[in-house]
Parts: sequence; C-alpha cells; structure tokens
Amino acid sequence: MNHEPGIMGMFPGRAGKAKALVFLSVTLKVIVIVFLLAWFGAQLAEKIDLTTADLGRHITNGRIILHGSMEEKIAALNTNFYSYTLPDEKFVNHHWLSGVIFYVLGQWQGFGGLSVFYILLGVLTLALFFFAAARAGNFWLAAFFSIFLMPLVSSRSEVRPEMFTYFFSALFYVILSQWRAGKLKHKWLVPLPFFMLLWVNLHIGFVFGFLLLGAFGLEQLVKLLRGKPNGFIPLLIFALLSALLALVNPFGYKALLYPLDIFKNYGYLIVENQSVRFLENLGFGASQHFVLFKSAVAVCAGLLALWAAAAWRRVSWPDVILVAASGTMAYFGIRHFPSFALFALPFSAAAAARLLSWTRRHVAYRIMAFSAGALAAAALLLPQWQALADRGAKFGIGLLPGNSASAEFFLKNQIRGPVFNDYDIGGYLIYYLHPGEKVFVDNRPEAYTEDFFEKTYKAPQQDPDAWEKLDSQYHFNAIFFSHRDYTPWAQQFLISRIQDENWVPVFADSYNIIFIRKDKDNVKLIQKYYIPPENFKVVQP
Repeated sequence: MNHEPGIMGMFPGRAGKAKALVFLSVTLKVIVIVFLLAWFGAQLAEKIDLTTADLGRHITNGRIILHGSMEEKIAALNTNFYSYTLPDEKFVNHHWLSGVIFYVLGQWQGFGGLSVFYILLGVLTLALFFFAAARAGNFWLAAFFSIFLMPLVSSRSEVRPEMFTYFFSALFYVILSQWRAGKLKHKWLVPLPFFMLLWVNLHIGFVFGFLLLGAFGLEQLVKLLRGKPNGFIPLLIFALLSALLALVNPFGYKALLYPLDIFKNYGYLIVENQSVRFLENLGFGASQHFVLFKSAVAVCAGLLALWAAAAWRRVSWPDVILVAASGTMAYFGIRHFPSFALFALPFSAAAAARLLSWTRRHVAYRIMAFSAGALAAAALLLPQWQALADRGAKFGIGLLPGNSASAEFFLKNQIRGPVFNDYDIGGYLIYYLHPGEKVFVDNRPEAYTEDFFEKTYKAPQQDPDAWEKLDSQYHFNAIFFSHRDYTPWAQQFLISRIQDENWVPVFADSYNIIFIRKDKDNVKLIQKYYIPPENFKVVQP
C-alpha cells in the first residue's frame, strides 16, 4: 500500500491535500502570532528603576486611598499631599485608580508581579490591534506592520498608568471598527460607556476614547447628511452616555477639563513631553525611535496617497483621522509614539491590502510579495534584537538589583528631614519615606508652580547665594539625590555639595547619593559612613 508521508498522509486524496494546506496555514499563523506576542512581551520586559520612576508614588496613592484616613484620601486626591514646600497646591489625581491596582498587585505579587501584569496588558493590547489589522487587511500584512511598528509601541516600557489608555484604545477601536464594518450589532456599543467610566479614573488618556468616538461618529454623520445608511444616532447615544459616565469620578467635570489645563502651569521640561524637532536639536534625532517614527509617518502618508488615488471613496476616514491626530500629538510630544503606532497598524494593513488586492489572481506575484515581506520583516528584527541585547541587566521583571539600598540606608540610620531632593527621585522617596518624611519636590510638574521650579528649585542649585537663602529657610538636614539627574543645575549642585564643608556624603551607589548636614546631631553617622571627596570623580557639566 502507498502511504503519503508526513502531514499529507494524515489527509489522503485531493480534498485531503487541501485540508493539509489549510492545516499548515493555520499552524504557521499560530506560530507567527505566538512569536509576535512573545517578541513584543520581551520588548516590554524591562526591570523597574524605582529611583526615577513614577511608580512608587502611584503605589503610595493606592495604599492611602485604600487604607488612609478620610482626610488623607481627600488630600491625596486633590492637593500636593506629599510635598512640604507646596502642600496646599491644587492637584487633580487623575490616575488614582491605577494606583489602587498597582498597590493591590504589588502587595499580592511584588514588583515582579507588577512587571508581568504590565507586559500581559501590553501584549493583549497589541493582540487586539493585530486582530483589527488582520480583519481590515490580511494576516500577513498585519504581522509585517506589527514588526515594523513594534519598537514605537514598546517605547514606553516603564510600568505606567498609560498602558490602560493603550488597552482601552484597543477595546474602543476593535468594537467601533467591527461595528462600522457591519460585523457587530448596535448592542456591542453598550460596554463603551462603562469602559469610559473606568478609563477616566485610570489615566488622563481617556481623551483618546472621545477621539475614537468622534472619528467614527464623524463618518456616520457625513453618511446621515448625504442620506446614506448610517449608525449615527446609536453611536451618538452611546457617546453621550460615555460623557455622562465619565463624570463619575472624584473630581466631576474637572477631570474632563483637566487635559486642557494640565500644561498651563507646567514649569519643568520633561523629555517625553517635548517635540521631535526640539529633541532632534538636542541630538536625539539618530535614535531608533525617532528614525522609526519618521519612517512610519512617511509610510502612512504614502499609503494614504496611493489609496486615495486608487479609490478614495473606499478610504477608511476614521483611521485617517486617528492616525493624523495621534501622529500630530506624537510629533509634539514623544510620549504619544505608542498611540500613533497602534492606530497606524490597522490603517497600514488595510491600505496595503487594498493596493495589493490585484495580486490575488496572480500566484507568482503573491509569492514574490510574501517573500519580500518576510525578508523585510527579518531585516527589521535585527535592530530590535540588538536593542534587546543592549538592554543587558535591565532586561527582565521586578526591581533592578540594589534599587532600594539608598532608601534602606536612610531608614535604617533614622536620618531625619527636612530632605532636599531632586525632581527625578521624588516618587522613590514618596514610596519609601512616606509618611515619615515629605519631599521637597517630586516628578509631577502639574503639582508645582512654574515660579517654584524657576526660583525655588533650579536657582538654588546653580546660585550659592540662593542655596544659602533656601537652606536658611528650611534648614535641611539631608540631601537625597539621583546623581543620574543630568540637568546642568543638578550636576553643578552635586559638585558644589561635594566641595561644601557643611555637607558630608554618607552614602553613594550606582543610583543615588545621600548627604547629611555636618552638625553635632549627625556626628556618629558621619564618623561611621563618611565618604572622602576624593572618592568622587568630579566632571564639570
């Protein structure tokens, strides 16, 4: 008897061969999906550097909201609660629910569990956008553009509340795009207002939810005005319900308006909030993310031009609006790179599929296109692999080794305040020192005034007279600094303190440095831990 070997032997006959090909195709697609999601998860797997992250403050927020007194809860939600310099400054704690989730997860599974949660939520987000891209275009185009855009999506690998924004953007997009295509009925719009209820309490990025509703709603409105079948009224109803449920938060309408106010008194420049051009002028233009962003913009613009020229009536205008809006936001603030890349994924797959649809009748062309795409994807993977390799010891989950050493030293030796600290390390000190000590400043520009940053924070680090005046006002007992704060004022300040006979360095590691005042109350600590100035390599900024 003749037996066909391998897979073909499992499916005899001509019909069996067709089934075998389907089996092989499905198997290959499963392998590709698993690889893509695992590869993306690896790009998000970066150990937590709590000394410069916001995460410590978020976790402390969650602990206070769950276990603090009512007075503490109200203060943590509405004021600059953790600072002794501007404790009454008004502040909308728009990500309070993220803090609760981070705190609960941290108590349950530690920082490793937080890392895993963040990675899994990111992987699920990409999976949802991949599904939308595969439905809008085809599987292989979705896979190719996923690889192409993946570094931009993972550019915010630090555990942050904004991952909730990416996730809810995915939920909104999948539901709205499938509803638009007629694959989901109106009842599938019902969850959107409830998603918005959660979203508005998790992260300020809830505005993307209204952007999505507006983009899809505008298309339906145009159809309505042109007398064509449309779903404008049902979508309008659920958009209004979303706005109504968005008011269910501790701040009411103020939370909805906060995205318009948050930058009005922003007195401190943060890299993630700067434009591409601004950072290019500082020498960041050659980085992988900047090159990829400009490449992705060019690809999207080219695909749109070709799609519109070939069949402009079939262009997915909601996708165009989303890509254009998020791309503009990303240009003016690089923190939006992931949102742009996620919206660009289904748009690119859909546009490319329309342009390549003629090859469906030409097997040879399809094979050539597939082969070219596979080679291009492999070429794209090489720099991504190099980026992962360059991450070195930072690759993984949980805290970086020794990350808590400086805080443990401070607490073990019962060093008292007031503490003068830099901007970067504020969240770290809030996590470890609250409620025993409050911070001078922390990494929330919106919680401090522009005048404070210019006159009270920056000036004393550069001007000895201003420092003496500030020190006489607060009579600092300790200085707790991230020596990786490479701002000119921070580096000059550290050099001055090392050379200042009134201050003594007693702790230094690869993250932070601690000085204490040279007075009688600190004699024993100084005798035990004094670090001679010659141990420090002073480099003039």
